[in-house]
Amino acid sequence: MEKSRSEYEQHLNELHNIDKVFELTEHCWAGNDKSSIDKKCAKAYASQGKYGTILRQFDKVAFNVGYNDWKR
Repeated sequence: MEKSRSEYEQHLNELHNIDKVFELTEHCWAGNDKSSIDKKCAKAYASQGKYGTILRQFDKVAFNVGYNDWKR
């Protein structure tokens, strides 16, 4: 049975504590190239420790590369 993207997202969400998620996802919410709503959403997810959700929504390339490696 193939592993789903939602399973991978959940797996990532369980990997790190909140401080580590903030550190790993700063590129998703820092900088002037993001809208203010995207920054707020990414920071809200980071404060909940949702690393997988942040990557899925704000860094799709990284999420898909990781997913393809993980499902093998």
